[in-house]
Amino acid sequence: MQSVLQGTEITAVFDGTEGQVHGYAGCNNYFGSYHIINNKLSIQEIAYTEMYRLDPEGVMEQEEQYLKALQAAESYEIEGGRLRITYGAEVLVFGTGDE
Repeated sequence: MQSVLQGTEITAVFDGTEGQVHGYAGCNNYFGSYHIINNKLSIQEIAYTEMYRLDPEGVMEQEEQYLKALQAAESYEIEGGRLRITYGAEVLVFGTGDE
């Protein structure tokens, strides 16, 4: 498992009433639409602000990888207070804001 870079934060908020996802990708805010059918997750049309950040080193690459992973989402599960989004053989794991 790979954690986010120290000094960065990645968030995802899913609004079930609007079918929208939004959050912070480490440097930029993002937003898009999503659909769920039988635990199959599809995230489309992600747009984001266009800020640039140099510190910490690698933050822009981390953000790019994260946004690509979201758009490649295939399925999800919620277990033990964690959201797991699967894309290919990889998994994004989100905890609650209390962790």
